[in-house]
Amino acid sequence: MPSSRMSRKAVDELIRKTIGPKRAVEKLFKSSTSKKWARYEIFGLDSGCVYVNLDKGTARMMDDKSRCAKEWAKRQARSAKLAEAKIAKASKN
Repeated sequence: MPSSRMSRKAVDELIRKTIGPKRAVEKLFKSSTSKKWARYEIFGLDSGCVYVNLDKGTARMMDDKSRCAKEWAKRQARSAKLAEAKIAKASKN
């Protein structure tokens, strides 16, 4: 399925079918829409990442040892640490 014909709703349904109904999709982490290379989107989940190939219309869970999954985990840890610091600062005031 070409990305020009793959609607956002179709991508959402594909992701949900791949990861299951109980997992949370946090946000779009990386994407490429270059016509020269494969068009894809990588979504960060509550734990892990899911890779969606927009040209083929397929999705798969990424291995936790992949570079992208590790970067996502680091970003999540950094966000959690900043949120904790913000709460601690607010409780001091």
